[in-house]
Amino acid sequence: MEIKKITDAAFRKYGRVVKGVDFTELVEALKKTPDYEGVAYEPSVPELEATAAMKELQKVTYGELPIQIGYCNGVNYKLNAVEYHRNSEINVAATDAVLILGMQQEYFTKEGIRTFFESPYEISGQSDRMGYRLEGEPVSYEDTVDIISDAIVPGAIQIPSNGKPIILMTDRQTTGGYAKIGAVISADLPRLAQMGPGAVIHFKEVSVEEAQELFAKERKEMIKQNRRMNRWL
Repeated sequence: MEIKKITDAAFRKYGRVVKGVDFTELVEALKKTPDYEGVAYEPSVPELEATAAMKELQKVTYGELPIQIGYCNGVNYKLNAVEYHRNSEINVAATDAVLILGMQQEYFTKEGIRTFFESPYEISGQSDRMGYRLEGEPVSYEDTVDIISDAIVPGAIQIPSNGKPIILMTDRQTTGGYAKIGAVISADLPRLAQMGPGAVIHFKEVSVEEAQELFAKERKEMIKQNRRMNRWL
């Protein structure tokens, strides 16, 4: 196994290093959390959420949305906790850690990925609040797109065996067993939800950093509009 630094160029397609936030107080608070022989996860810890990093992360990274700060402590000896994240989680390491990252795009051929980004797709009549089924050029894959069921986030784009993309929407199931070629960014989900059968869409690849910046910008604009509306009420 080749271990690389998180700042290595190989990590750019998976995420980014958060800058402009002082994690010093948070890291010191993390060092005081319990240690375990196995692995323990606490999603929300008041002592961690009382640090200055809480408000800084809300402002810099999450567009002022409410967030939680918790911990995952211990030592894991098995690869039995692989998760699917779109970009909502930030990992702050109080000690040395090894991250094993992968993308489900590796299930698809280079030609299939090219087809996905270069072809127009039409929202079919067999679409609802659970998912938008798309008609267009099928996306080719390697051996199979069947995977062990994992978490489904809003906007996740599954590719079933027929190669026709499905965008999972608000009333989606919580898990799914098809490989995901990508996900619609949070900033575009409201616009997509307003499109109906017959609408034609194109996909454009953006980085995690670009997606976060667009979401933060959209969120700030919504807050401004709400404030304007409240003045008139």
